[in-house]
Amino acid sequence: MHLSKCIFRRGSQSLVLQGMIHVGPKELYLKLQEDLDNHIKEGYGVFFEGVREYPMLRPKASVGEREIAELFRIIFDLYPVFAAVWGFQLQKKIIRYPWGAVNADISFGETVRLLEESGFRCGFIVRVFEALLKDRRYREKLKSDLAKENPLKGPRKKRLSYFFSWLFILRKLDPIIIDYRNKIAVNVIEKHSAGRYLQKIFVHYGEGHVPGMIKLLEDKGWRLVSLSRLDLATFRAKAGA
Repeated sequence: MHLSKCIFRRGSQSLVLQGMIHVGPKELYLKLQEDLDNHIKEGYGVFFEGVREYPMLRPKASVGEREIAELFRIIFDLYPVFAAVWGFQLQKKIIRYPWGAVNADISFGETVRLLEESGFRCGFIVRVFEALLKDRRYREKLKSDLAKENPLKGPRKKRLSYFFSWLFILRKLDPIIIDYRNKIAVNVIEKHSAGRYLQKIFVHYGEGHVPGMIKLLEDKGWRLVSLSRLDLATFRAKAGA
């Protein structure tokens, strides 16, 4: 596993795109926070990923929208489980963005609405996972499997297959969860940087978004001049491997 750091130039402007993950070692986030703080001192404007909690579901949300919302609440509730089992931290608990930083993302309500309009259905998945997560034996088995497959402790032969084998069902989400949000992020960045209004830009966004965002930024005239990768295995010893 790795996190990418991309540096772009467009005329006199510079842009740094740093890949992120939601759950990781505390030492990783302290390093990323230090890097963020250094760029802030250099006058960089900060943009970040994070589906905004509000607005929530519209008053007359359909059954499909409510089921999608429940699925994501289940997923979000599992992040602390991953963190506890692996001895990691949650990004949102460690990383601190400065006052004036721009959330370059969409709202939870819009996410749910767009997924429902795309035809995504998950009622069956929700019912299955609600039932499984109420079963103490399943919860213990999940924690046991996660503990064996710590992403910083050597090769991941199963790649969390026990829990994530159902993710193929969610591939229908990619056009919204990845592609659409990439476009929103780049459009927000462009809104603030058009006309050279903002000369220095620093962006924190999920690693899975980075390849698509590179292409979109290049389409806007940004030139990729540097691409480096931070190997998360370097934090293996500090993470107790």
